[in-house]
Amino acid sequence: FDYAAAEQSVMALGSIISAMKSAGAIDNARLEQMNAALERCYAATADDELYRPADFAAAIEGFRSLIR
Repeated sequence: FDYAAAEQSVMALGSIISAMKSAGAIDNARLEQMNAALERCYAATADDELYRPADFAAAIEGFRSLIR
């Protein structure tokens, strides 16, 4: 994953989670889980100079496991 694509993916996931919350599609417990996983994704893309694709892949896999 290149940095720009990873960063855009994380922002898109944030928007999707926000829309799901607004629509009542997820409860508070699930929202907390998703937000915690999303924070790990944000942390993996926080600095383009320190970006490591493997760290992002691990973070996004953690998020992915919540939606299976």
